[in-house]
Amino acid sequence: MWRGDGLYVHTATAGQPAPGSKLLACDGKPAEELIRTNVFAFQGRVAEAGQWWSDARNLFIDTHNPFVVRPRGCSFALDGKLTQHALAWRDIGPEAERLLAASSDGDARGVGMSEPRKNLYWMSMPTFHPDEAERNAYRAVNRGIVSDRARYLAADAVVVDLRKNGGGSSSWAREFARALWGAARVDAAMAAFSANTEVWWRASPGNTDYVAWMAGELDRQGQAEGAAWSRTQAEGMRAALGRGAPFHVERRAADAGAAPAADAEPPFSQPLYVVVPGDCASACLDALDVFTRFPNTRLIGAPSSADSRYMEVRRENLASGLAAVRVPNKMYVNHGRTDGKVYQPDIPVTAVAWTMQSLLEVVERDLAARQAR
Repeated sequence: MWRGDGLYVHTATAGQPAPGSKLLACDGKPAEELIRTNVFAFQGRVAEAGQWWSDARNLFIDTHNPFVVRPRGCSFALDGKLTQHALAWRDIGPEAERLLAASSDGDARGVGMSEPRKNLYWMSMPTFHPDEAERNAYRAVNRGIVSDRARYLAADAVVVDLRKNGGGSSSWAREFARALWGAARVDAAMAAFSANTEVWWRASPGNTDYVAWMAGELDRQGQAEGAAWSRTQAEGMRAALGRGAPFHVERRAADAGAAPAADAEPPFSQPLYVVVPGDCASACLDALDVFTRFPNTRLIGAPSSADSRYMEVRRENLASGLAAVRVPNKMYVNHGRTDGKVYQPDIPVTAVAWTMQSLLEVVERDLAARQAR
């Protein structure tokens, strides 16, 4: 796993470099140089910090790229001791798949709120593309926050855990934030954040059909507001197609800048810590947009990934069956988050194993430091 300054061993069996060992070089080439030539020359974005955290480990995954020579032997260092190891390449079986997932996601839990110790609450958000049980879990948490708001206003801290989150619908994070901070506060903050934003939907027949299908999916999931929004965009795209326009442009309503009604409840002002993995992108980044509108939020973990302005991607298989293309449906103009922006952690976490316990210790140290000030 990449941990800011190098690639480290997460798990090992007897005779292999010990956990925590840092990769120095392979076949006489420095580790970073080899990662650049064998990994980032073919995938990912080398200038983006979060991509190193998520993709650098692919140095030791053979994708049968004919332009890559697999390393044969590597050197590692641990506690000042240098070791040399010959590499024995093998097929990835179920156990290797499990270890790969564990090294990336740690012990990320399912959607839900827990209390790992009294007065500290841990909200796991491993997906924004939830199934029915996960959708119900999100809604139950939000209802619980609203109905027992005094508990959260008096909390020592709330932690939002985004490990394993591969994106989906940004509404799940926003609804959680509305429950925690208050709907009017969140809506006002996000209206200011996106005051000049327009969304240009590419009005092709395929894109239009996809957005209409998406409305049906959101209806099926019980997301009435999201379904209505998708249906509006699909109708706008059909109208654009009818008049031969390349785009349907979604703009904020004329009265969106009006002062919102004030929240009756006091604001949530306790510390909120957000665990950010290096592959946080798309709706995961949208969650960071929302949470960081409030000064009591601190990001911990890795630098995030980044988005382009082209979003809402659908997949189309080519007729040959040999490849597929990913087609963006929309692009943002004047987005509140600049193109390619990476969220840097307020507290980097460089521990090799990202367990709930190790992350909780990071939070506890910061809380203790706050109290000492």
